[in-house]
Amino acid sequence: MSAKPLNDAVQYAHNRRPVSSACLLISVARAVDDLHMARVGVISDEFWAVVEPLLPAKGGRRGRPWNAHREVLEAICWRYRTGSPWRDLPLELGRWQTVWARHFRWSTDNYKLRNAVERGYARLKQWRGIATRYDKHALTFLGGVHLAASVLHLR
Repeated sequence: MSAKPLNDAVQYAHNRRPVSSACLLISVARAVDDLHMARVGVISDEFWAVVEPLLPAKGGRRGRPWNAHREVLEAICWRYRTGSPWRDLPLELGRWQTVWARHFRWSTDNYKLRNAVERGYARLKQWRGIATRYDKHALTFLGGVHLAASVLHLR
């Protein structure tokens, strides 16, 4: 039996559910899918202005200088938006090992902050209307969350 042309193989793999990231056809199909999803530009300037001061400074570290934080954050966002394994990160977003290592480091550095956020959610859930979502409309539920968060913050 003769081999299918590459375009037919890509189309065939594109219509199938991915089985393994090690298969050449699947990785080619994933590249076709990525053309429809923005790889960069997910992080707006407004969001970056808020997040940048929270990230560690670039200086004061021995060894090679870090890649730009914003580019690494874009790569992390891409990975979570697509649900891809770390090894399938496109090369233009950086080496997957670098992106994974930075994500791991930031995650461990921010454990205390994450704990504070989780405690905040737990306090919000003490408001019965928030925990059980009594409101019929999302907008009124969101208004209740804003009100509860404001009251808890001002205590």
